Amino acid sequence: MGSSNAQASQQYERVLQQCNNCLVLLRQLRNRVMRLHSHLFQSLPQSKEMWHAYFRRVERLDKELRDCFDNLENYAKGLANQLPQIDPLNRLRAVFQQSNPQVLEIYRSDVFQEEQLDVQALETVEAMIDCENWNEGNFQTYTYLGEFLRLQRRRPSSVVPRPLSCSYWSTGMSPHAQFESAFAQFQKELLKNKTGIFPTFLERTAVGSIVELKYGVLFEKQIVFTQKMLMIENAGVVEQMLFVAPHEEWSFYTDLGEKRVDLSKTSQYVVYQKLSVQANLHLMQTINTQEIRWTAQTLHQLSSAFGKFQHVFEATCRNCKKVMKDFLPPLIFDFRNLKNALHETCR
Repeated sequence: MGSSNAQASQQYERVLQQCNNCLVLLRQLRNRVMRLHSHLFQSLPQSKEMWHAYFRRVERLDKELRDCFDNLENYAKGLANQLPQIDPLNRLRAVFQQSNPQVLEIYRSDVFQEEQLDVQALETVEAMIDCENWNEGNFQTYTYLGEFLRLQRRRPSSVVPRPLSCSYWSTGMSPHAQFESAFAQFQKELLKNKTGIFPTFLERTAVGSIVELKYGVLFEKQIVFTQKMLMIENAGVVEQMLFVAPHEEWSFYTDLGEKRVDLSKTSQYVVYQKLSVQANLHLMQTINTQEIRWTAQTLHQLSSAFGKFQHVFEATCRNCKKVMKDFLPPLIFDFRNLKNALHETCR
C-alpha cells in the first residue's frame, strides 16, 4: 500500500513538472510571436542594402518560433488524461461528495461537522483550515510590517516639536497671558519711540493669538509700508510666520459666526511665499521661542530680526554679486550679516 502511494505521488509530481514546462514554453511562444510581429511591422529597413539582413533575422525568428511550438506540442502529448489518484485528492473529492452540491451552501450548512465526515475527510478539512489560518496570518503580518514599520531611513527633520500647553498655570501666569501683557507694553513703547513697527491683534483666543506686524517709513507726512507679516502665537510659543506683499489683504472665513484668519491662503507672489518659508526656517533653527520669557524688549528684538527681511531686496548675492537672479532677490541669509546673502541657485 505504501509503495503504491509513493508511486502515485511520484507520478503526480512528474505531471506537475510537465505542466510547469508547458507553461514556460507557452510564455516563450508568446514572447517569440510578439518579437516576430514587432520585427515585421515596426522595423522595416530604410534601404535595399539592409533587406538581406532583415530577411535573415525574420527567418531566424521564425525558426525559433517553430522550434518552440514543436517542443510545446511534444510536452503536451506526454500529459496524462487525468491526474493520478493520490490520498489528498481522494479526500478532497470525498469532502465535496459528502457536502452540499451547491458550492455557496458549503459554508452556510453544517457539512464540516464531525458526524457528517469520516476520519480521513475530517483530517483533510482540519489541515485545510490550519493552512488557511497560517497563510492569512502571514499575509496580515507582512501587510502590517510593510505599511506601518517601514525600514527605509527617514530624513532628519528640522521642525521643532510643538510643546504641550501647561495645565498647571493659573490664568494670570500662563505663557499666553505673559505674551499678551508683554505685547501691550510693547505697543506702548512703539508709540513713544516711533520705530516704524505697527503691531495689531487680528485674532485672540484663550490660549493663542494672531498678530499682524507692519513695517513702514514716513514719507511726505504719509506712512509707506514696506513689509507686512503675521505672527501666530500659541501657548506663548511663536509657531509660524506668514509674509504677504504690503498692499495685499489677509483672507478671512466665518467659523460659527466668528471671523477667523485663513492661514492656508498664502501670498500671490512667489517671492513672499519663499520669504515665508525662510522665515519659518529661521524660526525653527535660529530662534527658539519656547525658552523665551516674554517682555517688551524680547518682542522688540524678535520683530526687529524679522524686519530685516525687507532689506533682502537691496542686498547683493555673495556669489554672483547681483541683486536679482531668476527674478528673485537673495533669500538665503543670516540675521547677523546680510552681506552673506545668497540666491537659491547660487548656494
